[in-house]
Amino acid sequence: MNENVKLLRQIQDGCVSTGTSVSELLRRCQILAARVPLPELADWVRFELNGYPLEAQLPDYRIIHGTARGHFLGAFGSGLRNAVLPASVLPKEYRDWGRTARMRQTIGTMEQVANNPKKSATVSCPWPGDLIVQVQDKYFEGMALHQAWLELPTAAFIEAVESVRNRIQSFALEAEKVMNSSDEHEPLGNPRELSNVFHTHIYGTVGNLAQGNTTVSQVATIAVNDLAGLVAELRRIGVPSDDIQQLEVAIQEDGPPKDKKLGAKVTAWIGGVLSKAVAGTWNVALSTATTVLPRLLEQYYNIPL
Repeated sequence: MNENVKLLRQIQDGCVSTGTSVSELLRRCQILAARVPLPELADWVRFELNGYPLEAQLPDYRIIHGTARGHFLGAFGSGLRNAVLPASVLPKEYRDWGRTARMRQTIGTMEQVANNPKKSATVSCPWPGDLIVQVQDKYFEGMALHQAWLELPTAAFIEAVESVRNRIQSFALEAEKVMNSSDEHEPLGNPRELSNVFHTHIYGTVGNLAQGNTTVSQVATIAVNDLAGLVAELRRIGVPSDDIQQLEVAIQEDGPPKDKKLGAKVTAWIGGVLSKAVAGTWNVALSTATTVLPRLLEQYYNIPL
């Protein structure tokens, strides 16, 4: 057994050991990438250990869907706390702050969140002050947005870390097969085959957390003000009947949208179901709630969200 196969066995053993961190597994992969050599693996490991620069494309498991919330201040000491902030109010270039977090931090940082024994159900990512100033008067009449953040499910951090571990394990198992089948001319394994193994198991479908990204193209087309069509599509994607009935009431009470903005009742309904999706207490997946539902309402009202 050559040294690289031994290293792959160590990586495999570490993947099933609760005492081995993902950061440690990646450092072992870094050694392997230098020996083989395998530049694609070296780049991925470097990004995971040091963080992803702005120009680097993020893997799907690092894109986490959440719910924006904020505190408001009003006249005479009035206020509103933990209100849901619809992403549609934000300028288009900042809309991700209202529904999606792109985690460029090191995998070690994500591990700390995932492994914290005192972790809560959610993690907060504060909005920048400049963004709050831009939209502070856009949500509620007579109230100013004072503080805002994107609330992310802690479970998504756990899943992301485990996704990396699973990808490493799948890669190590298949890479060993390639190395064991190599001849004396290529003792480290066929570079092209190892590259294929890397792309299949690291950037392929293993542990894909962003399944919601593909559901956007599956949203049915409904006509403007076609309530029956909207209800039918909501049922198709698994929205509970009680929630559908509440939305129907909200649509009726709000009436037509004003200034291309959703009414208060529908906005509150969206906030409520997103909160349940984040907490994991809803039948509909969080990725569907944050991607499909807005597109359906966008078609129904014929306004951009």
